[in-house]
Amino acid sequence: MAANRAASVKTVAPPATDPSARTSAPKAVTRTRMRRVSSRRSSFFDGVFSAARSFFEAASRSLRLEKATDPGPSGMNGEIERLRERSRWMYANDPNYRNACRKIADNVVGYGIKPIIKDPILRDLFAKWEKEADARGRQNFFGLMYTAGHTLPRDGEFLVRFRERKPGDMESGIDFQLQCMEADHLPLDYTKQSPDGGRWIVSGVERDAIDRVIRYWLYDYHPKDWRGTGQAKDAFTPKPVSAEQVLHVYMPERFGDSRGYPWASSALNIVESLRTYDEAELERRRKTWKAPPNAYQSGAIR
Repeated sequence: MAANRAASVKTVAPPATDPSARTSAPKAVTRTRMRRVSSRRSSFFDGVFSAARSFFEAASRSLRLEKATDPGPSGMNGEIERLRERSRWMYANDPNYRNACRKIADNVVGYGIKPIIKDPILRDLFAKWEKEADARGRQNFFGLMYTAGHTLPRDGEFLVRFRERKPGDMESGIDFQLQCMEADHLPLDYTKQSPDGGRWIVSGVERDAIDRVIRYWLYDYHPKDWRGTGQAKDAFTPKPVSAEQVLHVYMPERFGDSRGYPWASSALNIVESLRTYDEAELERRRKTWKAPPNAYQSGAIR
């Protein structure tokens, strides 16, 4: 009986250890592959997070940041002309950009920053003078303020020159007017030693030994209005004007800087990209749009 049971029990042989029949790598091979993956992963993260080696990410040596330069306070004045051209073009052609500049004038100036004058005689004099404050005779005092309010962010700066008038020229009896000028009257490329001595003129602004502005070198006319017209050469030779007779309005960004630049300079490329994208998207939709069935019969499209 026991012999029959033993005979009925079959002995199963272990499977063949043919290397080609393996479905998994040996432990030694698996460890080697893990080392390779770990090495690749380490080199990958070293490249991606190389900035983590410096405390400030902006201080890293990333290729994207290698283009950064560090000029002096007036070292970038040569680029302001191009920035101003682009800003004015964007103001004329992009409604959002134009509205942003106008909003600054709306919020800062509005209907005009009116002084509080308690003396009735002075109040009446100001009311008469503000109507003829413009040296060109086109705007009143508050109109000049509003125009200056959207010129400042668009161009980054503007000038106001005090103009004395002959007695009897003004109906108000105040022989004084304001001549508002765009920054083009102050040449950016006029950098040289002052003819009077050792002082220097930087972008049309002359300073004394203690770095105070003493004179502005101004054109008599707007250089872009008279370009190529054969106007007398003397008209486009900058002439010195005492700093006491000029207001140079701009937002100082650095100690010692001499000129202002458009407030949206850091966003001009982004604004242009968004503008291009919007135009491309509208064109794509125009080409792919199809009128719904019976749109013409129903009167939805005429």
